[in-house]
Amino acid sequence: MAPFTRFHVLALLLILSGCTRGWNAQTHLFRAEGAYDKAHEMRKKSGTSSQRLKLYQTACDEFAKAYETDTSAFTLLRIEMASDACFRVGDLDRREMFLEFEEIYVEEHPDEVRYGDAFPALEA
Repeated sequence: MAPFTRFHVLALLLILSGCTRGWNAQTHLFRAEGAYDKAHEMRKKSGTSSQRLKLYQTACDEFAKAYETDTSAFTLLRIEMASDACFRVGDLDRREMFLEFEEIYVEEHPDEVRYGDAFPALEA
């Protein structure tokens, strides 16, 4: 068996410290955004409806996994994308979940609503 490297030690520390929750959510969001963007591009170009629906379903599923993992990884735009993806595949329960989350998020993040998710850069 190979000896532990610095990478192994770092990975073990991250797992033990609980930092992986945020990374897991980011991974799900990355997959969700990729699928959503592909499906959205297919609307403009070629692609069948069933291909788009598969991608929107993947996006809805991945957004839901990210939500279950760590809601703090979301931005307003991501919540809107999640709601739209779930709506397009007819998953109304998840859509409602994201709409309720959006209401709470808007109240808690008024600057993002006003300026977008790049607002901290405007203050510098």
